[in-house]
Amino acid sequence: MNTLRTLIIAAALAVASTLATAQRNYQGLWWGGPSEAGWNLTVSHQDDVIFALWATYDEASKPTWFSMTATQASPDTFAGTLYRSGVPASGILFSYDASRLTLAEMGTATIVFTGADEGTFTYRTGGVERAKRIVRFGVDSTHLTCTWYPGAPHVAITNATDIWYSKSQPGSAVAVVHIGNQIYFGDVIHFTWFTYDADGTPTWFFGAGNSVYGDYDSPLFRTTGTSYLAPAFDPSSVRYTEIGSIELETAGSNDLWIDAGGRYLTEYRNSLERYVFRGYGTGCAYQ
Repeated sequence: MNTLRTLIIAAALAVASTLATAQRNYQGLWWGGPSEAGWNLTVSHQDDVIFALWATYDEASKPTWFSMTATQASPDTFAGTLYRSGVPASGILFSYDASRLTLAEMGTATIVFTGADEGTFTYRTGGVERAKRIVRFGVDSTHLTCTWYPGAPHVAITNATDIWYSKSQPGSAVAVVHIGNQIYFGDVIHFTWFTYDADGTPTWFFGAGNSVYGDYDSPLFRTTGTSYLAPAFDPSSVRYTEIGSIELETAGSNDLWIDAGGRYLTEYRNSLERYVFRGYGTGCAYQ
């Protein structure tokens, strides 16, 4: 009887392990589709936790961003608290004292995935509640497969889709979706850079660069757009301004160099690493 009971328990554990392994991974870049082009939500999915960065616009239509650590409430639902970070004004773009970083609780949000490549992002902040349909940006899950590693991966991770940060300058990040070896699109990195303005308020930039021997060069853009508090997002309100240039350089599985500058920018160069908060993080591969 004890042997039979042991076998039943072992079988149940094996099934549970298989289900956990087979669980969808939602890592990548999400947006509201062409009808809401101009904002995005980047997801790092590790085990039963999602860390998300939301690039949006404030009440004055200026770019701002929020972060959220969302825990799994059900197989495809993740919920957490929204935070807005800030730093003292430095007078210089990108430059800030990380030891004086502040976090302000702004509300809550829930992400419900209704499929591998679609879902709903609902946020409650500033006295309003809004629900946004989201879809994967740039590539679907049949082409980009992401896997969480509780132990060290057996092969080098060559796809850069992830959230990257610098230990020497915590509080900012570069979110990347890496679409590699596509017949029609080539090897391209789309990125959102979450950082701080000269006045210390959160701001973000974006761009996309094609690979040239492992380097991804891109113009660096800044935008204005519809406030996250508005009843509906108007993509025609988005205005793009090129403010400089940026180069991202991949250097192995866990290193990414960023080099930015231009007419309106102070030169900025830093080494980034993947943001890992569970196990050995999540690695993606393009199929």
